[in-house]
Parts: sequence; C-alpha cells; structure tokens
Amino acid sequence: RAPRAARSAPSAAAGPFTRSIRSIFRKARSFACASIRVRNHDGKHAAMWIVTGGAGFIGSNFVLQWLTTKGESVVNLDKLTYAGNLRNLDSVRGDARHIFVQGDIDDAQLVAQLLQQYRPRAVLNFAAESHVDRSILGPAEFVRTNIHGTFTLLEAARAHAPGHLVYAASSSVYGGNARLPWSEGDNVGHPVSLYAASKKSNELMAHVYS
Repeated sequence: RAPRAARSAPSAAAGPFTRSIRSIFRKARSFACASIRVRNHDGKHAAMWIVTGGAGFIGSNFVLQWLTTKGESVVNLDKLTYAGNLRNLDSVRGDARHIFVQGDIDDAQLVAQLLQQYRPRAVLNFAAESHVDRSILGPAEFVRTNIHGTFTLLEAARAHAPGHLVYAASSSVYGGNARLPWSEGDNVGHPVSLYAASKKSNELMAHVYS
C-alpha cells in the first residue's frame, strides 16, 4: 500500500497536539478495518505495529492510546535523544504488548532486522529531529535523520513489505501560508525552516515510494 502522510491542520476546536493525535489515530484506526494488500514473502503479517519515535511526546501518546483502545502489540523504536523519554511510557512498563528497542531509523541493518523478525502489519514513523530553532542552529542532523533516516526506512519497507507505512508529517510544512485555518490541500511549497523543508521532503519521498 502507498505510504500515507498524516499532516496536522489547525482548526478552532482543538490545540495542535490534539489535532495531530486525532489526525494520525484516525488514519491508523482506518487501517484496522482495511485489507492488507502488500504482503510479506510468505503472505503473512503479525497483528502488531512498529512505531518509530515512540518515546517522544506525540509518539508515546499514540502508543499508549493504541495499546489502550486496540490492544495490538507495538514494537517501539526510539533513539532516546533530547526528545525521547522512557518515563513517558511508565504506564506500560512490563506490558508484554510493548517491546522497546533503542535504536536509530538510519540504522539500515537494525530496521531490516525488526521488519524481518516481527513482520508488522504497519509501520508508523514519528522519528525525527524537530523544532524550527534547532534546524537553524544545527541543520546537519535534520538532513541525516529526517531525510536520510526516512529514506532508510522507506527502503527497508520496500524490501520487507509491511502492510502499511504511515508517515507523520508536521504543521510546519505550511510555512508562509497565511490563510487560516490551514487545510491539507493548501500550498506547502514555501517552507521557512530546514525542519519544515525536511518534513515536506519526506512527504515527497513517501509519494515516490508509493
């Protein structure tokens, strides 16, 4: 199946975090009812997800909500940099449905190993360097993680064929767009930071791989 990008678009009724989680969870929930059209080589997928960046603020909240409402197992891959914190996941400590792996999405060998070992029916990518100011002060890590790391994940997905790959984008891609509220159909061709440019690049890469 085509990679799907879940991009948060503001409305008057909810804050940015709530909008982002609702948008991503709504798309993820739809996959629970969808037939899997992309198969592993033996035609089988396990009833589990691989979530990258699942110890961060948004990723950990998705993991907790998913385990609570759906009950499917989650393999949580997170590098535990400045943005990842295992304390966000204290409530699932010891829960056999939550498998935590410390690692980098740019580690091709590790990503391939996880896809081969767990054969997930979906991969959800939250892993990213974030914050506009950090991308101005230290752009190299944004290129390495957000662009090359996502490329590594897409290549692994192409080789090992999970049922779905869902890419979590960012409202930062709206850049200089002054029209409010934003819409997923708005022009996002004018990013104002390397962070925004890297996230928009990821959307384009996912489209190509679809």
